[in-house]
Amino acid sequence: MGDLRIPVHTLFNGPTEGSVIALAFSKDAKYLATLGGGEQQTEGNLEYIAPYLNDKSFNQSVGSLGQSLFHWRGQQALTATSAGNLVLWDEGEEAAGRNAIKLLPLQREAITVLTSTDRWIVTGDVLGHIKFYDENFRLMSWYSDFSLDAIASISFSKDAAPEPSQDYPESCILADQPFVSRSFVVSTVRATVVHVKTPGGGPQTLLREHCAPLHAVACHPRRPILAMGSHSGILKVCDYNTKLTLASRVYESERIQCLIFDPQDPLVADSLTRCSFTDWFYVAVGFASGAVHILDASSLHSDAEDCFHFSDNSITHITFSLDSMYLATADTGKAVTVFHLHSSPGSTTQQWQLVGRHISHYKPIRELLFGVHLDSTRPRLLSLAMDRRLVEYDLDSSMEQQLLVLSAERVEQSAVPQCMTWYPPLSTERFLLTASDQHKMKLLNSTTNMCRKTLLGPTYESPVQKMVVLPGSSDTYYLAFITKDKVGLQILPLDGNPYSSLAVVCHPGGVSQLVCSFDGRFVFTSGGADGTVLRWRINPHALQATAALGGSHLDPFYALLEGGRGGTLCREMEDLFYYCQLRHQGIDSRAPRQVSTSIPLTEVPFLMRALGFFPSEQEHPPRAPPSEQGVTGIGLQ
Repeated sequence: MGDLRIPVHTLFNGPTEGSVIALAFSKDAKYLATLGGGEQQTEGNLEYIAPYLNDKSFNQSVGSLGQSLFHWRGQQALTATSAGNLVLWDEGEEAAGRNAIKLLPLQREAITVLTSTDRWIVTGDVLGHIKFYDENFRLMSWYSDFSLDAIASISFSKDAAPEPSQDYPESCILADQPFVSRSFVVSTVRATVVHVKTPGGGPQTLLREHCAPLHAVACHPRRPILAMGSHSGILKVCDYNTKLTLASRVYESERIQCLIFDPQDPLVADSLTRCSFTDWFYVAVGFASGAVHILDASSLHSDAEDCFHFSDNSITHITFSLDSMYLATADTGKAVTVFHLHSSPGSTTQQWQLVGRHISHYKPIRELLFGVHLDSTRPRLLSLAMDRRLVEYDLDSSMEQQLLVLSAERVEQSAVPQCMTWYPPLSTERFLLTASDQHKMKLLNSTTNMCRKTLLGPTYESPVQKMVVLPGSSDTYYLAFITKDKVGLQILPLDGNPYSSLAVVCHPGGVSQLVCSFDGRFVFTSGGADGTVLRWRINPHALQATAALGGSHLDPFYALLEGGRGGTLCREMEDLFYYCQLRHQGIDSRAPRQVSTSIPLTEVPFLMRALGFFPSEQEHPPRAPPSEQGVTGIGLQ
């Protein structure tokens, strides 16, 4: 998402089977060669010979072979090794054969890149040093003060080197000749690209990207801004429309694990066009070391009093309250930590202070969520963990570095919760939406935590790992979600219809994070180990069309039953359905029977047991008074 460029041509059906592991242009840029990663390599009638070479060949360590190139004088070839040597190959007796005739010990460090330009042989090594040799392998010049890591590639400009002048440095040989070289670009294994302009030009960093797992992604609540952080310690803030990097910071000795933007709207009374996208905004960053930094969103600068380290465990979740007055974190120690933005008496400035830390779970925490109390704006904080416990914290009574628990309830019996979010206001009752490892979703009353409905969730091999409700209108909402390797979209309200969701593979190696843009037009996924962030455009019309093709009314649900609507299982359910009505009215009753299209909820457990599913006592619906037993029920059509 940094300084990206628009491709001018893409070869979708290349000649390479599988992935491409290497490619190169010819010097005149007329030819492009690729090397595939497939098991079967085809290159026409290409012949090759693998000459025998080991440490006994020259009575010294050779090292593993690396890159090779032809010497521009004659037919000799060179190969760099991990022991800092160059192997010199010459023509053998066989037509296409080569023999190793000499081992040249150039340096102690392993050589990672071997190339040439004009009349120089150029090497790059694991220490980030770049060295130039003449045709007799004499060291002419080197660059060792760029503070680079291991060199991955060196590319020289197509423009010819200028004529020698006094501006060029002298070579390292006794003749003191001026050293002339073309400008070049260097890339390293830690995703850094540096441009070196000759003569005398210092290194100019063109690009520094993530080279380690990337789990931290957050969207700005008011602007098309995306923040990304990785285990390489790089934190970037980008405009995802213009593909420009707005700010960046590097933590050399830290691994960024999670981050979040402050949700508070700045300068509500003023026009948003009069202020920058980050005025009065914070970015909170959680690190694998357990540290928490609160940064200014425009400069990514943090003051010493806004950096905290109250845990030795990696921060896994971080979130702001809706009024931006509280900040909460969860870590791998199963603990929740809360900070409060406090105003000192007689002072106009505010500072973050620790409210408290509480080990509220005995298994990993899966979700940390702020909300507001019913009919008020007071914030409330909840956490959900793999121990199946939903914990709410008493923010009003917590003080003096003591975080209190308001309630803790078990919300699952056998399933393991995976994630949680607030359900949109599609009814007068407010709900929490949870997803479990059994592909089920539950609607919990936000006040009592009672399960009001259990539905079939998206079924795409692996369960839902994270979900977020996209911003929408008062009657149209969508739920974005990720599984192990897919990103998907679900129509709300939930009804268990399997055709109301769709998903596509986003990161084959696994997806680690999901966030949505402020306007709900895009969702972003991070691949974790692959170090990439993908942007996905939301197309609700395609999802609505897919849902319509699945049928209307109960047709999509009949397809879930073995044999469909006319199958044996469906007919058995219908017989049991009417038997439940007989049982409810009384088997020995002589009163006229009243056949209905619904049964009371109290009869549902008996129906399920007859079909082979045995719900626990906690999963039983509450027994309603006799006057209300027929009001709510399950229908049959």
